[in-house]
Amino acid sequence: MDRKDVYTLIDDERTFQETKWRHRPTLPVADELLIMRTYINKAMDSYVGVVGEKVALDQVRKVIATGVRCLENHGSTETVRR
Repeated sequence: MDRKDVYTLIDDERTFQETKWRHRPTLPVADELLIMRTYINKAMDSYVGVVGEKVALDQVRKVIATGVRCLENHGSTETVRR
């Protein structure tokens, strides 16, 4: 899978999140981190459990999209390096 396809998956997940959670206010960074950790734990459990890699990768997509949402809402202190 190339980078463009990966970013499309992330963007699709962000669109889904916006639709599902549109009534919620912006979450604090700590809450976003807790959500990300929850999905990371689900990914790890899926990978080592019977459901396997496919479900784990679905959770990874959610983690990344949640991180994107966090940066959208709160910005970043990192500057772009070129």
